[in-house]
Amino acid sequence: MIVGPTEDEFSEVVAKAIEDGEVSHIEGETVMNSASVQLKYTLDGQQTVILCGDASPSYLHNLDIYQVIQLPHHGKLDNAEEIFNNLKSPYSKQFLVSDNTGSGETSGGSDALIEYMKKEKMTPAHNTRYGVVHLPKSSFGSGGSTTQGVKLGEMDCKRWR
Repeated sequence: MIVGPTEDEFSEVVAKAIEDGEVSHIEGETVMNSASVQLKYTLDGQQTVILCGDASPSYLHNLDIYQVIQLPHHGKLDNAEEIFNNLKSPYSKQFLVSDNTGSGETSGGSDALIEYMKKEKMTPAHNTRYGVVHLPKSSFGSGGSTTQGVKLGEMDCKRWR
């Protein structure tokens, strides 16, 4: 299910981009990131996940309803901190970082994010830098060992053959 940006946010971004064909940034974000689609998904009918793509944190809403949050911009620390600060309890969440930028500075989540989460004694983000990540079916008291593989940033072609 698409949960963002809202119709009003999307319309505003598109209108600003159309008004001046040379507009490449809106409030510090690229036009594409401002309008980045956010998807809500439920893993095995249990954990609710939001996939944010490169959406600006200011365009992300109601994050407290999700158990798993993909951090935008491949785990860039300033974006992650903005999300952590807007959550009632970031310690009760699981976070995903998607590595699909190759060798870019923030590929797979910046090292600064990893260090920040360690310092704050947060559970480390699941990071596709090291391959497919496996999420527990439930983060709340499940004694089972069943996992759900998640690969962000590219299609897992073997699954579809």
